[in-house]
Amino acid sequence: MASAPRRAGRVRARFRPANGSRRSRGVGASRVPPRRPLPFGQLTLLCLVQQLGTTLSRDDAAVATKLDWLQLAVLGLDAGDARIRAYVPEVLRQVKACLEQLPPRTRSTHRAPVSILVRVITSLLALPPP
Repeated sequence: MASAPRRAGRVRARFRPANGSRRSRGVGASRVPPRRPLPFGQLTLLCLVQQLGTTLSRDDAAVATKLDWLQLAVLGLDAGDARIRAYVPEVLRQVKACLEQLPPRTRSTHRAPVSILVRVITSLLALPPP
């Protein structure tokens, strides 16, 4: 069985193509079956949300994959987790702004996942602080 650091390294390598890294030669995120819930800690999920959410408009070919992973990551966030609580609102505001500023063609092509993500993020932002 692989050690935790080796597993984490393989998982990071699989995500590089989805978050826009040009240097990666790892397996694309579209080939990695999404697990529910995602097997990451809260800090990793928050970073994933920020990376995927703020790079959506950079690569039209990867938008659908990024939206799939972004939806899983946002749904897996625990906004009350003490390690990320202070950062969640700012990251979610950034991602929501990026979703709302997607080019019209991209928004219309991916209307359902974009709409769901905006609603979930709006709901998370409306939660009272713990």
